[in-house]
Amino acid sequence: MKTELKSVAANLVVTFDKDTNGKPFSFDLHLLPHLFVGGETGSGKSYFLHSVINSLIAQNTPDVLKLILADAKKCDLPVYDGNPFLLRPVLWKAKDVVDALNWCVDEVNRRYDILMESSCKNIETYNKKHKNKMFYVVFVMDEMSDFILGETSKFESQVLRLAQTSSVVGIHMIMASSRPSPEVFTGLMKDNIPARLAFKTTTKEDSALILGRDGAEKLTKQGDAIFLLK
Repeated sequence: MKTELKSVAANLVVTFDKDTNGKPFSFDLHLLPHLFVGGETGSGKSYFLHSVINSLIAQNTPDVLKLILADAKKCDLPVYDGNPFLLRPVLWKAKDVVDALNWCVDEVNRRYDILMESSCKNIETYNKKHKNKMFYVVFVMDEMSDFILGETSKFESQVLRLAQTSSVVGIHMIMASSRPSPEVFTGLMKDNIPARLAFKTTTKEDSALILGRDGAEKLTKQGDAIFLLK
């Protein structure tokens, strides 16, 4: 696995498991640029998030990449507390997640001003030209349903602002939920976050909400998933 990661030039390529042909499967957060992950409890979402986090850590140093982690259940991601890649301790309260989203929005605005002043179109061109480089930020949320239902309007509005603007300046989101309802993964979010990963769902309706079609309800609970990139 380490050899495969070192052969990839991008800093945000995540390699995990294999595709249906038995070949290693990877995706580049630069291209997604955000991802929604859905599936019932015990289907593999948390294992996937650990794969993402550890892939990113394996490829980067803390001065290149920073992570913001949120875990409403406080049972999976707190293991990373104290890690030098974290911008702040692992979050578990809705108001703290909204505060972190607010920080990201402010950081996006600050970085856009820097790009404008330096005549650079994105973080990649800026970092090639300057010694004081911008670091990438990946915001990973497990069980985002608890956060959005606690701060619905504030959460959704800031997620949408980031989804529409942040990838140019190197800020990406990965959000997971075992309750993929229309109140959690709203229509506006679906429109602005086209990359989806569905593990086994309880019903075909849940599959349709995540992917736009059924199929995920037929998966096993052994880490099988359907990846969609529109």
